[in-house]
Amino acid sequence: MKLNWSEIKRKVWHILWGVLFYFVISLNPKEVYQLIMIAMLVFGISVIILMRKKIRIGWIDYLIKSIGREGEGIEASFYYVLSIFLSSIFFEPKIVALSALVLGVCDGLATIFGVHGKNRIYKKKTLEGSGAFMISCFLIVYFSGYGKIAALITGLLLTCVELFTDINDNLIIPPAFSIILKIFG
Repeated sequence: MKLNWSEIKRKVWHILWGVLFYFVISLNPKEVYQLIMIAMLVFGISVIILMRKKIRIGWIDYLIKSIGREGEGIEASFYYVLSIFLSSIFFEPKIVALSALVLGVCDGLATIFGVHGKNRIYKKKTLEGSGAFMISCFLIVYFSGYGKIAALITGLLLTCVELFTDINDNLIIPPAFSIILKIFG
């Protein structure tokens, strides 16, 4: 089996950003991490506008080509920040930090395992990818001080959201995780 190194590299970045957001949110007051995310969103909107006007900036094009999917642009990265920011408006910092960690780690591992998986279960999703998502989500929630039942329910429900929703994972995972953990945690 040939490994898809470009997708693995992209998802390693995805995981690292999730860990970075987790620590930024965990170690700073709400106003500080929200201000950081607002600045990132303004920057993202500016880049999207420039790209749509066919105005190119060398280092941004380089980053997009090196860690993005072919033809994807910066929108997925924008959604990544937007969804965490929206969760930060409605939920306490611990849940928001965990939502960022789950987005980065669980979605990243799902793709790394799933892209080479052989057992398709829904559209392009595989049993291997969904299993990696659910197990990593369970472990994150459980080792964050929530009980086994809360971790299991959160892992199962969020895996279903990731598996069956046609909305971009970067946009749906943090709010869905936050809602599920708030209800069952």
